[in-house]
Amino acid sequence: MKIKTKPILSLCFVLGLSTILVCCVAGSNGKIPENAKRTKQLINRINKFCIEELGISKTINFQKYKKNVKTTYTLVLAPINRLYYDYTFNTTKNRKFDDIEEAKKESDAIKEKYDTYIYRLDGHAGEYPLTDPFLSLSTTRQIFLIIHEDWHDNISFSRSLEEATGNLLGYLGTIKFLKESHADTKDIKEAEATLKWTKEKARIVTHYYNILEELYNRQNIDEAEIKRERSLIFTEAQKECADTEKRTGALLSNLDFNNAALSNWITYDRYFDLVWRVYIYTGKNLKETARIFRKIAPLPSSVWSDENKIKEYEKEAVKYLEGYAVPKKITSRF
Repeated sequence: MKIKTKPILSLCFVLGLSTILVCCVAGSNGKIPENAKRTKQLINRINKFCIEELGISKTINFQKYKKNVKTTYTLVLAPINRLYYDYTFNTTKNRKFDDIEEAKKESDAIKEKYDTYIYRLDGHAGEYPLTDPFLSLSTTRQIFLIIHEDWHDNISFSRSLEEATGNLLGYLGTIKFLKESHADTKDIKEAEATLKWTKEKARIVTHYYNILEELYNRQNIDEAEIKRERSLIFTEAQKECADTEKRTGALLSNLDFNNAALSNWITYDRYFDLVWRVYIYTGKNLKETARIFRKIAPLPSSVWSDENKIKEYEKEAVKYLEGYAVPKKITSRF
């Protein structure tokens, strides 16, 4: 995830200059635990992989181990009658909690007025420290976050393009890194299953986001009718998730559709099919796919908060990417 300021944004990590420098810098927090030292070694290897495979530079993340950092749970709110273009345009103030139960309690208290969605923040781009919550994640999840957030720190696109390209390169990079490292088969299967889940989720989320957007933009419709129709749409979306799970094995049936969730998910999913089709066009070549993505024109900082200008920017970027993408009908074979 990229935070809503100028890009100080990545979970990837700076390489030590030699094996002597493998340990994290302790900062003011005292002794570094052994698992943090081992993770730093992994970080160094992934950082080298990012340089060689993605063509990106080292970042300044996770240089210092910081203890007593709790997991953050963010409660996202959205009105019942509108969607946001992406997570940066959500004008309803999000709320942060250290305790998931407190987040759920607050969600229950306001659910009559707002749609709500809770997500766990495992880290973000920028000078994010190496924390105990991050160290508790699976190896597969750690690798993905490092690659994904490192990508954020090296490019400057719109959020939807950054998240889509970052997700694709993160999942593909995780799979390739694990295979080249002769990792446990269980970890490789976890990464492959997550990629399959992401592809299917992106298809469903984009489809139902567009349907709901049409509903909310309809003229002369009262709130009661909106609630009735969107309930039917959400039910249909849940059914498609369940059917897709049976067909593909991707664990989708636990997705809880509402405006808050969709406004967050669409940021990652709007262009995922497009960037996947670019990957297919390259013959499934990770390095070439990253090269094509790096050529996307940077987003001018002056338009970061202008939704209309961002849409204009994305239109040009999509035109560029379509020049390197196989047609949609072909991707059904992959």
